[in-house]
Amino acid sequence: MIKKYFWFIILIASVAVLYFILNLPSGSYYCYSDKCGYYFWGSHSHDGIWHLSIVENSFKKLPFQMPTYSGEILKGYNYLYDVLLLFLSKIGIPPIISYFKLMPIFWFAIFTYLLIVLAKKLNKNNIFVWFFLFFIYMAGSFSFFFTLVKDKTIWGSSGILAQLVQHMLLNHQFSLSLIPLVYILIKMREKNITFKWLTAAGIAVAINMGLKFYGGIVSYILVISYLLFVINKHSLRKSIVQILIISLFFIASVFIFYNPTAALKSRPVFIFSPFSFIHPISEDPGLLNMQKLTYLRYVVQDTRQYWKLFLIELFNLALFLFFYFGVRFFGLIFGTIKTFTKKSTPFDRSVILTVIASILFTTLFIQTGEWTNIVQFLYYGIFLSTVYLAELTYFIIKKKKVIGYLIVGLLMLFSVPSTIDVFALYAKFPGSAYLPKGEYEALQVLKKLPDGIVYSPLYNQSEFHRQQIKQLKEKGGPLPLYAWEDTSYVTAFSGKQHYLADLWMERIIGIDYKKRLEKVIGDDCSFLKEIDYIYYNNDYQISRRLFDCENKLEFVYGNLTSRIYRVIK
Repeated sequence: MIKKYFWFIILIASVAVLYFILNLPSGSYYCYSDKCGYYFWGSHSHDGIWHLSIVENSFKKLPFQMPTYSGEILKGYNYLYDVLLLFLSKIGIPPIISYFKLMPIFWFAIFTYLLIVLAKKLNKNNIFVWFFLFFIYMAGSFSFFFTLVKDKTIWGSSGILAQLVQHMLLNHQFSLSLIPLVYILIKMREKNITFKWLTAAGIAVAINMGLKFYGGIVSYILVISYLLFVINKHSLRKSIVQILIISLFFIASVFIFYNPTAALKSRPVFIFSPFSFIHPISEDPGLLNMQKLTYLRYVVQDTRQYWKLFLIELFNLALFLFFYFGVRFFGLIFGTIKTFTKKSTPFDRSVILTVIASILFTTLFIQTGEWTNIVQFLYYGIFLSTVYLAELTYFIIKKKKVIGYLIVGLLMLFSVPSTIDVFALYAKFPGSAYLPKGEYEALQVLKKLPDGIVYSPLYNQSEFHRQQIKQLKEKGGPLPLYAWEDTSYVTAFSGKQHYLADLWMERIIGIDYKKRLEKVIGDDCSFLKEIDYIYYNNDYQISRRLFDCENKLEFVYGNLTSRIYRVIK
């Protein structure tokens, strides 16, 4: 098909270039002005480094260890991707190469192939296939409406609302989880449900559970709903067995990857908080800022006018879905209407039900630790709704009317502004952050030292601003990693478990770090008894008070950029 149709070559090649521009440069050694080191773009400066720290530290002993909080096990975390990176490292491919170079290429090739297979099973017409690929890769949200109204530009729009394209680009676990999800959709187009079918679907669900918790839940709902819609009334026992087989794969993956008995001891994962994630669309001054509607909602809530409250919340939800789904919103409407017609199939009903489930999760709950993470359920619903956006587009084109072509042109036009902004935002050279050459050399020295726990100063917002001012006075460029954001870069490049770092990940995983944080902030000498090494960048040193503690600090290594000390016990 690609050889025969030129436009497929143009689309896939163009998308490949755009997607690789945002992935392949990260983790590479560059020099910008006088700043030489390893550069990182976008969220790779946190998320990519986090995965490197997992590979370098967590799997050294059982149970798996938390890389940034010494003595704590890695619980409630999907680490399958990191196991894959570890395996590649064992056959000679460094994690920094496999994560930033190899896996994006592997993902794009396999994902694009499976998308074409799925599209051909949905509709063999190549026009449908082309539009399906286009909307999957390029359709963004309607966030650009806000910047157009306020600033008369689309630039900066991608940072207003969460973008599926941005998540596909920079969140490797999410993008990889789309491969088993698409595979499940392909299997759902087959007529016969055999034991082989159930095994393949169950493995796909389990893999997604290991790659992404949200993707595992969504995949399970998708498969189970499909089995319920094709249930054989004359063989009810057989249908129950089918559901049990899939459920066993799902439950097993939960226990393998998340250690739920340990993870749930500390706190619930989700908190019931209806519409908490939805309200900002009308309340936030940077969004619609509908003050009268917000005031009315509070009034009817206080006066218990529940039917009015229901209508207001329904309107809020409609606004939320419209702006977050973008042009896919029309696909969602088209798919929902289709499920109530005689033309709907178990495939359609299960896909739409799964999309609705993803919306309900986002609407009714928030996530403990980082409450906005609940939106990751919605990403899968947005992705699945693309099936019906492509169907809607093809349905309009088949009419062969001028107004139809105009509508399709508008759908394509409105798809891309926020996506273009994503590429423009993240593809700029140099990247957002870098690991200076001197720090890398020092961390390699630390890596060769005997095993032990390392401590380095906590991320400080004021240091971020100081470095920004310094950057403006000079020739610009990226910030050093220690100042850019709270990351696990010390443990990622030294191979040493950290005493306390990357508090954002610790909140998500559910670690109570407050006592340890108080010790560190207060320069309490007692925490020196719990560590073996101290590392810091010379521009952001440890407190001088720590040199006066009972546990003395022995100088090990230093250069123009960094220092390493050993704690004498």
